[in-house]
Amino acid sequence: ALASDHALAIIYADTLGMPAEDVDALYSLIIKVCKIKSIALIILTDDIAFAKRHAEKIYLSRGDSISPLEEASTHADYLTAMTESRALSLPTYGEKVLLEAKNAVFSRRAPEENFILHDKEIIVLPSKNAFSALCGKKNPCHGKLTVRGVPVKRSKNYKKSVMPIFADMPFPPARTIEAVLQGYVARPSQRTRIVQNYTVLGLPADYGKSPVPATLYETLKLGLVCAAISEAPLILLKDLDLLSSRTERYGILSLLVAVCAKTGAGAIVLSDSPDVREALLGNAPSPEQETLFAGI
Repeated sequence: ALASDHALAIIYADTLGMPAEDVDALYSLIIKVCKIKSIALIILTDDIAFAKRHAEKIYLSRGDSISPLEEASTHADYLTAMTESRALSLPTYGEKVLLEAKNAVFSRRAPEENFILHDKEIIVLPSKNAFSALCGKKNPCHGKLTVRGVPVKRSKNYKKSVMPIFADMPFPPARTIEAVLQGYVARPSQRTRIVQNYTVLGLPADYGKSPVPATLYETLKLGLVCAAISEAPLILLKDLDLLSSRTERYGILSLLVAVCAKTGAGAIVLSDSPDVREALLGNAPSPEQETLFAGI
């Protein structure tokens, strides 16, 4: 891009997995070259600390408006705090064991998995190959997988208990989110209380009026709301790693936490992303970060 002599360069600063010193060295070099060649540079980032280190001007995107950060001073301290590592407020899990794996192998080359999932508990597994087995579509190659003490292959109710949420999950044909959710209500009496669930989960009251989403982020969000409405005791979440930013991944995890806290569901997150694992271990940025446009 720099060799092409364009007047403007735009970079999305997704530096997931890179050491901080490598990130700083990389962007210091990019900025130096842009200055030498008189190329304007815009860096898109959700990390205000990064922006302050490298940018001459910082712009804040909030909804449909963009304004210089100094003009949005009421948000500056808030944003700085939000970019610091902080834990998800995970709910205290209960004593009830929902799912247990003993020496379970979900694919031929995968390592054995041993874990216990309680109600309201959220755990992360690195193996994406576990998805089919945990959905009840097939049994592990060997080992034991039990739900409430009953082997999965013998539990007729297991498949009904699991709510799989993934990128291509098929929603019922509908124009609005609210129409989709009507098909997931656990009890008829819930039909009049769907809107109340939006605010409990931290969503806007008019969330149901939106059209059925087409983006991955909104699809996963809707899947979690469906899990809350259906009151599924087991949630299986995958495809977080396909999201384009750490903020989006953390936003989905925050909604998952709210769903588990509200319904008492246990959840398994299938992910190989370091920041997902760190978030569930209590060390992650907040989802409330705004998008920052840092330019030189």
